[in-house]
Amino acid sequence: TTSNPPTSIIVTGTTSSTIDISYNPPVGSVPIGYYAIAKPRTTSVGQTSVTTPRTTANQLRITGLFAGTTYDISMVAVYSVGNQMSTISVSGNTLFSPPTITALNKNTTDASTNAITVYFTAPTGTSPTSYIATAIPDYTNNYQSIVNVTGLSNSITSFVIGNLISGTSYDISMSAVYATGYSGSNI
Repeated sequence: TTSNPPTSIIVTGTTSSTIDISYNPPVGSVPIGYYAIAKPRTTSVGQTSVTTPRTTANQLRITGLFAGTTYDISMVAVYSVGNQMSTISVSGNTLFSPPTITALNKNTTDASTNAITVYFTAPTGTSPTSYIATAIPDYTNNYQSIVNVTGLSNSITSFVIGNLISGTSYDISMSAVYATGYSGSNI
């Protein structure tokens, strides 16, 4: 009996710490299970290879990955007489993590009629080069407008968004800026 590898490996979804893949079973042979090996293309900030637990499904989620990293993923078919690594591999990129907004105007000295102080924690994984933030008013009947703040230093954990209209509610969002892209927003 021939031991063949899985075929047609594709990435079906990603988050900042997972990559979902699907694959077709081997042609001409039936394995007793599968597992994946995800190897990072870089290990500059602590990334390591991840091997998934064995499964019999034709899709799986690789967990414990590092945000903002490209992984080369190979599938292994497990047979009772040995394992067969797929000759086909796929690359997948985890998403960048956004910062987490922890508080708005948390100190009494932060209160202002036309500004909001935003406190946040840095994202996990790769360090961003900077941050951007947006304040979107709930309504615009009094000349309120969207306020964008760009170029925020990657070494801060709070900042002030000014030029706001007193008495207006704002939705605040933040993204981390990386050399190769942006994180999703955090509201």
